[in-house]
Amino acid sequence: MKTDVIRVTGSSEDIKKAFAITKRYCDYMGFSKDRALNVRHLVEESFGVIGDITDDFKSDFWIESDKDSDCRICFAMIGKLSKAQKQELIKSSTKSINSSSGLTSRIMSFLGKSLAEENKAKGDERVWTLSKYKNGIDEATWNGMGKSIIAKLADDICIEINDEKIKIVVIKNSV
Repeated sequence: MKTDVIRVTGSSEDIKKAFAITKRYCDYMGFSKDRALNVRHLVEESFGVIGDITDDFKSDFWIESDKDSDCRICFAMIGKLSKAQKQELIKSSTKSINSSSGLTSRIMSFLGKSLAEENKAKGDERVWTLSKYKNGIDEATWNGMGKSIIAKLADDICIEINDEKIKIVVIKNSV
C-alpha cells in the first residue's frame, strides 16, 4: 500500500495535509488508536528533524507498507541542494556534533560528511541507518538520546544520499 505522494515544506498547511494522509493511511490499514497515534507522532517528529536540519526544504512525502504491514514514512527531498544549502549543512553539522549528542546531530553529521566528500563518484549512494548507529554505540550514549521521540518510537531510520539528493525513511514495524 502506498499513499498519495504530496509535495511538502515545513509550513503548517503542509503538515496538516501530511496528517490527513497519515489518518487515511492508518484507517485503511486498520491500525488501533495507539498505533495510529504512534504513526502520527513519527510523522510530526520527522517534520521536526527535517526542519532542524534545513530551514528551506521541499520534499515529496508519502507513507507505504509492504505485505508485513511495516510502515515506512518517506521524505524525498526535491532537487539537488544549492551550493549555499550544502555549505550551510556542512557548517551546521560541525557545530551540531560539537554541541550535542542527539539524533538530529548524528543525522546532520552524516549528511555534512557525506556532502563534503567531493571525491565520491556520481551515482555513489551513501546510507546511514539508526539501527547500525545504535549497534555501534554503548548503552549510555543511546540513553543520552532519550529526549528524541523519533529515536524511541521508530524501529529504524534510513537516510540515503545519491548525487546530493536526500531520502529519509522512518520505519515502524508491525506490532
